[in-house]
Amino acid sequence: MPYLLATVLLVLASVAARADGPSNLDFEGDDAGVAPAGWFVPGPSASAGWSALVRRNVAGREGRCVALARRGGDSGAMGGEFGNLMQQFDAAPFRGKRVVMTARLRVRADGPPGSGRGQMWLRVDRAGGESGFFDNMSDRPATEAQWKPYKIVADIDADAASIAVGFMAFGATLWIDDVTFEVVGEARAAGEPARPLTDRGADNLVALARLYGYARYFHPSDEAAACDWDQWLRDALGPVEAARNAEELAAALSAASAPVAPSVVVRAGVIDGECSPPSVDDDGAQASGCTAWFHYGVGLTADHPVYQSKRLTWDAAAATPEHVAPIGACTDREIAPGVWCRVPLAVHRDQRGTLPRAVVSVPPPDDATLVRPSGDDRATRLIGVIIAWNIFQHFYPYFDVVRTDWEAALPDALREAAADRDAADFHQTLEKLVARLEDGHGFVGFTRDGRFGALTLAWAFVGERLIVTAAGSAGSDVARGDEVIAIDGRPVAELAAAAAARVSAATPQHRRFRVASELARGEPGRRVVLRLRRPDGTEREKAVLYAPMHARPVEPRPERICELRPGVWYVDIDRVTDDDINASMGQLAAAQGLVFDLRGYPGRLGTIVLAHLADRPLRSAHWCVPFVPRPDREQMAFADGGWPVPPAQPRWTRNAAFVIDGRAISYAETYMGIVEAFRLADIVGEATAGTNGNVNSFTLPGGYTVGFTGMKVRKHDGSEHHGKGVVPNVPVQRTVEGIAAGRDELLDAAADLVAGRIKRE
Repeated sequence: MPYLLATVLLVLASVAARADGPSNLDFEGDDAGVAPAGWFVPGPSASAGWSALVRRNVAGREGRCVALARRGGDSGAMGGEFGNLMQQFDAAPFRGKRVVMTARLRVRADGPPGSGRGQMWLRVDRAGGESGFFDNMSDRPATEAQWKPYKIVADIDADAASIAVGFMAFGATLWIDDVTFEVVGEARAAGEPARPLTDRGADNLVALARLYGYARYFHPSDEAAACDWDQWLRDALGPVEAARNAEELAAALSAASAPVAPSVVVRAGVIDGECSPPSVDDDGAQASGCTAWFHYGVGLTADHPVYQSKRLTWDAAAATPEHVAPIGACTDREIAPGVWCRVPLAVHRDQRGTLPRAVVSVPPPDDATLVRPSGDDRATRLIGVIIAWNIFQHFYPYFDVVRTDWEAALPDALREAAADRDAADFHQTLEKLVARLEDGHGFVGFTRDGRFGALTLAWAFVGERLIVTAAGSAGSDVARGDEVIAIDGRPVAELAAAAAARVSAATPQHRRFRVASELARGEPGRRVVLRLRRPDGTEREKAVLYAPMHARPVEPRPERICELRPGVWYVDIDRVTDDDINASMGQLAAAQGLVFDLRGYPGRLGTIVLAHLADRPLRSAHWCVPFVPRPDREQMAFADGGWPVPPAQPRWTRNAAFVIDGRAISYAETYMGIVEAFRLADIVGEATAGTNGNVNSFTLPGGYTVGFTGMKVRKHDGSEHHGKGVVPNVPVQRTVEGIAAGRDELLDAAADLVAGRIKRE
């Protein structure tokens, strides 16, 4: 989302920049009911009904503020899904400076509470059209109905041309007040350079990581809920890594936890006694309530449609709510050799908040000296590993299936992150960490990653051999069936092994597909030299260009809906829509045989195909979102959900086949799981990716976005789907000879199967 919005905002902000810095930040000179001077709502947002008007004395705030709200309009306008208020000005006075932009924001969701959000944003456009600093608060949006302060700290690039600032509203009215834009000092360097971890340092940071995860996600104090955990980790890194023994480590961890988790205990040695968080307030009065975390999956964004995390509060005399830890529940762990922690998972509270209250506080960071998060900074990299590892450690639902050594993954990734040379190296470290999940939804995106192009030919692995499947515009001397044996002088086997270590996949067939895609990616305009071997054994070299992704060739397929053979109709589910199906309903209903191609993703199609194949009500597989009341997945339980697919008329023939391979993932496997469970058709080809369920994602300091499967999906009979997928009852594999001859062997096999039945009838 951060890089997508950056692109959208760049399109929306093609206006002349002011020469004298930002204007009208307090709105006090504006009349109520009019647009604020110096600010504007870009055309797409305005066309979609968004407007920004000055208001007076809103929700206890004296004076004027601005309300960014939607009143109707064209909901299909580009950029209309969010409201945007902005201004742009010349960057010259701010080049090489550190600036801080602040504002007070208040949000009223258009739907249920918490469903909308507001975000402040700041973007730097550099000379020559290059992108500079960008932050849109995507990782910390405003969601509350009370006025609260928000801040962006930015280092303005030395070659900055202009600066754009603004506010966005998603599904909500956003009130804006007290905007400031100030220079606080000189722009700072990226931070600490690479330095390897010692064995002692690695053990210490593992202890910090474990304590962070317990306190961040399971200790429900008010102080922990309000903590800036990224900054907390940054402040704790130095003292913790430098500890020379168990006693010093326990002392450093205790000092770090005291301001945010005052009932947490860290000691050098086993912690005796029972876990009994205080139930009496500062005046000796008995607490009236209890608080604990409730995790349905894990809520990493404010508006995820499935996953949520929130603190629940209940009366001290009432029963503990389901799926939360009760008073007296604690996590007792040895987090480093000789160092133990005790973390209460539920605490008492009075009218003022949770007990006990911290007696020390975290000093606010100095904006002038704060290190801007960057993958070029060693501390940022270590923080990123700690955050990512903990999210998976506590909430990834497939460790009982994958059985990777996740405990060992933490020190391994910390050591790599400490020694990484720069942000690009760290991107690969994160990819290798996520790859250990063996999750086909696992990915790591990076805003500075420029690999947005692909080769002007297509290829795929046939066994261990990388074979050209479509020549595209690569030239007449490249043909289908050619084997790629080296890329820029490096053997394909070597490159594939390196890529496989950074690719997350649950099955070998999906990993081969992902590795082939990875090897085809590159910067548009760059050339690469391929060493090719023809089917007759002769070899040659060929320079091939990387092109924009939209220009990459695809393997040939029939028209998306067509008659393959007499009476046999073909539907490419990867390309069709519900409207396409309805437009061809007559032919499909009259067909004697049907072949459906699902070597891809039905991104524009509902369940209409399944409904017309059904002679009884269908249902999806089991969607099992985890309830996580305790750390380390202890007592993880699962909700069991799903949705129905009622049959529809006209009923199509049951003489049907689906063609699949390792590209079919997620929603495609939802389709195929229903086909498999209800025996709607034959299944021809190779097994699917073995990864299904809603994706969850989060951002890390430095501009990295990480995704993973947040729920467990079980087959209709309750067995595991992850790592297995849907296995065809008619297995067919591609061959080099078939590719060279221009045959689609999987599709041919399905068509032969269906046509053969017609002949026998």
